Amino acid sequence: MHDETPKRRPKISYRVPKAYEGDFERMHRLSGMSVSAFLTDSWRRRKQHSKITLVALSQIRSDTAKIKDELAARDVIDDDIKVELQMIRTALMSLMGQRS
Repeated sequence: MHDETPKRRPKISYRVPKAYEGDFERMHRLSGMSVSAFLTDSWRRRKQHSKITLVALSQIRSDTAKIKDELAARDVIDDDIKVELQMIRTALMSLMGQRS
């Protein structure tokens, strides 16, 4: 009889560059995951920002809104400034994976 069950692909081998071994070991240990799970998780999140980065981007967005409000309160805001602040807000939203 011939087995028609699809076989898994061969294992992928990864050798950490010597200069990064310490960092890799520390990050892996802190993750509490198996090496395979750690590598998979790292690969899956490669385009995502960490929570710390998202908080920082959110704070910058909030500060930009405060600047706009302060300039408007002092009646020193013009269309060019509004456009620049909107561009900053749009860029921040894009980095955060949100639509402006």
